[in-house]
Amino acid sequence: MTLTNESEQQIEKLAGQTQEGFLDNITGAFFRRIDWAAFWIVLAVSFGVYFYTLAPTLTLEDSGELAVASDYLGVPHPPGYPIWTLLTWFFQWVFHWVTYNGHPNPAWSVGLASAAAGAGACALLALLISRSGADLLRSVPELKERIGFRAENLVCLIAGISGGLLLAFSPVLWSQSVIVEVYSLNAFFQMAVLLLIYMWMCRPKSDTLLYLAAFLFGLGLTNHQTLLFLGLALALAVVLKEAVLFRDYALAILPIGVAFILAAKGILLFAPPEAFMELGGADGALWKWSKGPDSPAFWVYNYLFLAVPVALAIGSATKGRKTSIRAAYAGLGAAAIYLLAVAGYAFFASEGAKAAPGYTPWLWSAVSPDAAGRAASPFAGWVWGAGGPGFSAVLLLRILLLMPIPLAFLALPHARTVSVSILLAELGVAFYLYLPIASEQNPPMNWGYARTWEGFMHAVTRGQYEAIVPTDIFSEKFIQQLGAYLSDLRGQFSLPVAVLGFLPFCAWGLTAGGRRRSAFVAALGLVLASSALIVLETATGWGWVEGLYRLLIAPILLMAGWGLVTLVALYLKKQVADFKNYDWGTILLLGLAMILVLLAVLWVDVMSLKALFRSFGVMEPDQEFYLSGAGKAFYFGLVFGPPLAIAAAWALNRSPLALDFDLGVSQQRWLITSVVGFFSVSVVFLIFQNPQLDVQNLFIGRVQFIQSHAFYALWLGYGLLLSAAWLERLFGEKARLPAMAAGLLLPGILLWQNAYDEDQIRIVGGAEQNGHHYGWQFGNWSLQGLEGIEDDFRHWYPDEEEFRRQWEAIPTRDAAYPPPMTEGAIFYGGTDPGRFVPTYMIYSADVRPDVYLITQNALADNTFMNITRDLYGDTIYIPSLEDSNEAFRKYVEDVNSGAIQAGADIKIEGGKVSVQGVGGVMTINGILAELIFKENKDRHDFYVEESYVIPWMYPYLTPHGIILKLNRDRLPGLDPELVKNDHAFWEWYTQWLLDQPEFRRDICARKSFSKLRSAIAGIYDYRRMYDEAEYAFKQSIDLYPLSPEANFRLAQMYMNMQRFEEAETLIRSFQEQDPKNESAKGFLNQIEGHRRMVDRRREIEKKQQDSGVLTPDEALELVSIYRASGMQSAYQNLATRLVSDPGFPPQHLLAVAGMFAQDQRVDALVFTLERYTQKEGGNLDVWLDLAAAYAFLGRANEAVQASRRAIELGGDRARDAILRDGRFQPLASNPEFRALFPRQAGRSAMPQAPQWQGGLPNLPGLAR
Repeated sequence: MTLTNESEQQIEKLAGQTQEGFLDNITGAFFRRIDWAAFWIVLAVSFGVYFYTLAPTLTLEDSGELAVASDYLGVPHPPGYPIWTLLTWFFQWVFHWVTYNGHPNPAWSVGLASAAAGAGACALLALLISRSGADLLRSVPELKERIGFRAENLVCLIAGISGGLLLAFSPVLWSQSVIVEVYSLNAFFQMAVLLLIYMWMCRPKSDTLLYLAAFLFGLGLTNHQTLLFLGLALALAVVLKEAVLFRDYALAILPIGVAFILAAKGILLFAPPEAFMELGGADGALWKWSKGPDSPAFWVYNYLFLAVPVALAIGSATKGRKTSIRAAYAGLGAAAIYLLAVAGYAFFASEGAKAAPGYTPWLWSAVSPDAAGRAASPFAGWVWGAGGPGFSAVLLLRILLLMPIPLAFLALPHARTVSVSILLAELGVAFYLYLPIASEQNPPMNWGYARTWEGFMHAVTRGQYEAIVPTDIFSEKFIQQLGAYLSDLRGQFSLPVAVLGFLPFCAWGLTAGGRRRSAFVAALGLVLASSALIVLETATGWGWVEGLYRLLIAPILLMAGWGLVTLVALYLKKQVADFKNYDWGTILLLGLAMILVLLAVLWVDVMSLKALFRSFGVMEPDQEFYLSGAGKAFYFGLVFGPPLAIAAAWALNRSPLALDFDLGVSQQRWLITSVVGFFSVSVVFLIFQNPQLDVQNLFIGRVQFIQSHAFYALWLGYGLLLSAAWLERLFGEKARLPAMAAGLLLPGILLWQNAYDEDQIRIVGGAEQNGHHYGWQFGNWSLQGLEGIEDDFRHWYPDEEEFRRQWEAIPTRDAAYPPPMTEGAIFYGGTDPGRFVPTYMIYSADVRPDVYLITQNALADNTFMNITRDLYGDTIYIPSLEDSNEAFRKYVEDVNSGAIQAGADIKIEGGKVSVQGVGGVMTINGILAELIFKENKDRHDFYVEESYVIPWMYPYLTPHGIILKLNRDRLPGLDPELVKNDHAFWEWYTQWLLDQPEFRRDICARKSFSKLRSAIAGIYDYRRMYDEAEYAFKQSIDLYPLSPEANFRLAQMYMNMQRFEEAETLIRSFQEQDPKNESAKGFLNQIEGHRRMVDRRREIEKKQQDSGVLTPDEALELVSIYRASGMQSAYQNLATRLVSDPGFPPQHLLAVAGMFAQDQRVDALVFTLERYTQKEGGNLDVWLDLAAAYAFLGRANEAVQASRRAIELGGDRARDAILRDGRFQPLASNPEFRALFPRQAGRSAMPQAPQWQGGLPNLPGLAR
């Protein structure tokens, strides 16, 4: 709504009136023309910059995957991003005619959608700053008397523009708004919700705004679930606006919350996990929502999520009518939704569920099985037994079914508002139903196979990511994480600008001598002085200036902290005063909420004190419970600072000094809401994110904090607005123009920082992407080789002379190296760029659509295999479900038998085998990749972009341009001509890339191409071609000096060559650039350990050469050193000699046996244990291990004899040990072996396989 000139005059006339409300409460109008001017200016400028710096086509990381999902209305990675996919599909549909190098280019259109969303978020922020800024200025008595209406308009306009553009040019949002990504849309949703909430807080009757905010909040969750962290601020806004409304929300959410807890925990809510441990096949997921449409409980929960808000609406609509009529409406409403849930269960339940005994669609009965179902298994018998939790759970589910009926009689004052907003939020979240619909169309990007319930849950619950493990907030690690976040926040806005964000909290004052004095003036002077010093340091490079401006910033922080404490104290004071005006229900709920907050504060205080006490005497950073000086000061302040400060502020407010805040009550509430919002999306999110502090992890995780950057930019706008107003009040109109000019120039600081800040460029790169064609280059040159290079050069260098110069600089063009992929090639993609970029090239850019793309890292995931079977199963061999299961079984059997070492946890749940852990999963990926290779290699050539190393591939791999070729047969060595071409090509390519400023400013490109070269270097290292490997690794480091992989792999090669000094120098140089990288510290320790081990090996070998004699301890130590150094021949020879030596002590024999067991060398293990038993025949454990090893080798007679000897030594204890040991399962049918176990009460007569509880059974070898 726009103000007319008459409205503006009316407002100006009323400007001197005292207002505790908001500006629009006077006129009924909300946005002024000046507010919309700020909006459109920021929208135009930010979108213009984004458009100019937009990536010309796809980039690296997730860009290709997301672009294909948008292009085909598919399903990208979890959580699926349905609303993002739909919106960006519209953009690419409108701009479908845009091409790149003659190919379709939907990535540009989707990137344009990111730019529009990012610019929209910044424009909404500008609108919010400008509009709320007017309310803020008019609430400050010292300003409203001296600042005229026109000056106010100018101040609000400049603050809105500056605040919006500061967010627009912050490095993270800018970088995400010029590529194909989801984060700028997340920022847009947050700003839209915040703006609507502010409008709702302003207006006395504005439920429509709340409805729209609720819908957009739910809809935003289908773009990025981190928006959920905004919920705490929204809840506080409701409390601050109207406590009774909060009470009604709480009453509505209570039954939904109970249902949600039961839906999340299921039967585990009634019994601890230990109760299931001894029940084979126990279903701990019983009554969980995640069980899906086959579970009646799933439909009970869905019924409740709909029925509760509908019941509240019915109660509001029938208020005052007869009880019988209200009961009829309540029953009809509940019955209608109940029948809808019953119909859903009847329609969506699988045929298997419907065929189960006792199936009925009527949920009241379905939640409890019939008598046969209750006795179907030991687990079922326990659940439904006298002491089981079954009837308790069923009773609760049935109570939940009835819950909506009494709720319809509550007649809450705000029932309509509550019910409609909840239903609209649920409607927004319901856009997740897009996922199964899209998945059913079999698009090329169909992540997780969301057409199935398991795939849908995999997407919505972010199943591909590791389980959330919150950080320990009472540890040094958290202090460092918090410091890293604050350092990054400062980097988003630069130090002189960032200080402005504290000024809104410095707007407090005291009364002395009958005159009120605001602290803001002093804070403003400190800000101006510190900013001048920061500029001086930047211009001159004088390092000593830093100490001065830090001294000035410190009191600003203290004043802002005190201002925040004052806000909290004033709110608590008013809340206590208002308690007498509330009804008992509101008092009870608000009191309970305040008690919970108080208990949380007390818990934090207690745990902080515990952290302090534990840290006493701990001096080393690597020790447990260590706290630095900053950490100790933080926790000490956390314990004593807030309560003492709040008490002092309360007392000062009531004293003659009359401590108060400059802003009006309504503005104080809004500022508190923004603080809680910022805290939730920064600190609380940081706790759940629990990031590692190395450069790579911080780079990846920083995009998650754009929401907090938006809140801080809001404060920056307020700080600028108050500063300009105070300067005009102090110095008159002559200060107006300089203040306005300075405000408009502030975003320019971020533009300068993006262009020239070397530290920022080195760590995170530049934000712009114009002229960055590295994603296209990655894909086209992988698929097309030299032909792709020539085609791209002709487009990039249209001038024939320049084209010839660039083309003829390629040293391998005459050798036609690298060649393109052959027709119908199969491409194993590994890293994100290695699988997503080719996906885009093949499906969206129409480059080499004949190539089959398979993700080598996802073959163990059956949802991915389902997609691959749908796409390619008719034309190439793809392992069937049975083949995949066989790969799992083979892995489990190989681990269990000792053929390979375990690299993961194995779990068997409900008859399904799952493997968790990178090592084990990659082993299974390797098994399936090899199966695909063997079945298809006669008809298709294979190529690889390596992620994790798959060892079986290395004998087949050769360099192939920027990727690798997987040859059909093992190669005895590499063709010298091929090595020469690879050397020459990468010599040119590395220099060509590094000569481009765009490449040096693109961290994602540097990481990706460094990884490509490192993978090729690994082939040379495997072939022991150390000169070529070193050359390639150094090129990889030149491409990206902060690459952990390139640095660590080269250092490892140096260690293998015993070039320890060079390895240490390399890692120390890397550590200087990435000091928080824990792997670097560990690697340095490893280098030192290997150095000492080599020195010790040489010392022992010299003694043996000089004297010809070693003690048994020295001989055993030498064996261990040979083994740890990878000197397999020396290790095996010496170990065999020692075992055969009659004088070798028995305990040393056991040590060697342990090495053989770990190496899975079962024959050598048996020989060693036999030698031991010849010397020491009375060790029960050794006989058990020897018997198990015989069983593994199929030597049944010896296994029986060893088992008999163990039983002779240990009696029933030995029998029980054998019965519990799965290694003896191969002997279960042997009559002689069975005869060793006479039937006795309480003991099985044959060995049983162990119950799987998430770990591995004992491997062959020494169990103890």
